[in-house]
Amino acid sequence: MKDDRIGAFLWQLCKDWNPDWGGAFYWAGAKDVLNGYQHASFNTLILFCINATSQHAVTPVTSNAK
Repeated sequence: MKDDRIGAFLWQLCKDWNPDWGGAFYWAGAKDVLNGYQHASFNTLILFCINATSQHAVTPVTSNAK
């Protein structure tokens, strides 16, 4: 199956999220692009490009999350 996506988004809507609970967004961009984590924050929209060399994920959330 061919994937024609060029971009994606993540909209974070949890108030008072504790970074210790996990759920951080990780983006590994194309070659020579800064990679990193973005911890959840209320009403934050993250836009990112998708291509053959980029990867993204969300870190696991602990059972302590409220």
